[in-house]
Amino acid sequence: MLFRSYDPAVVVQRGKVERARQTMEDYLAIHADDAYLANKLAALYIEADQIDRALPLLNQALTQVDRLDPITCYELYYHRALAYGQDHPELAVEDYGLALEQAVPPALTLGALINLGSLKKDEGDLTAALELFGRAIAIDPDLAIAHYNLGTTHRARGYLEAAIAAYQRAIALRSNYPEAHQNLGVVLFKLGKISESLAAFTQAIQLYESSDPDYAETLRAGLRNLGLPPSFRVD
Repeated sequence: MLFRSYDPAVVVQRGKVERARQTMEDYLAIHADDAYLANKLAALYIEADQIDRALPLLNQALTQVDRLDPITCYELYYHRALAYGQDHPELAVEDYGLALEQAVPPALTLGALINLGSLKKDEGDLTAALELFGRAIAIDPDLAIAHYNLGTTHRARGYLEAAIAAYQRAIALRSNYPEAHQNLGVVLFKLGKISESLAAFTQAIQLYESSDPDYAETLRAGLRNLGLPPSFRVD
């Protein structure tokens, strides 16, 4: 699970995004070397999944990296890593690493730590993933997504009790976290703790019913395939 810390709302109030985008585009057409504004416009493009418009802005702005402030540099690398995403994970890994080299307040690094940790986990570098998620938790012990991702990494390593503890901590911090409840259910099932597993899956389905009803039904069908009560349903 990835972390998206930059939202159009940090640039403009909700409902004014389109007007702000047009204003920034008009300004950058004249002042193409304004890296700060290019960064903010690129963030809007990324949120709108217009990656092909975001990348040229970020690449151009990063040609000025030697004379930009650390926070702007961090955001530029972070945004470009987001833009590369799953299509170019090796480039995203590089940019998250460059973002983390910037001298910025630790709290600002949480997005890069979480996302780089997720990419490292996907690569199979579980040791690096654990270290990155641990760093995020050290900065913000109450960040539920960091505990959740720590749990998925422990599960991948085969440390199921540690995974349970991490999922439970994520749920304690954010009770309406369907992915955490679901993955807790999976690990409990693997350990033969069927009643506890069913309780976790029940909670996950209840939460998915509100956010993603189709997936709630898919999960319910999956429980039947696992041999759990075929009549199981959350009303």
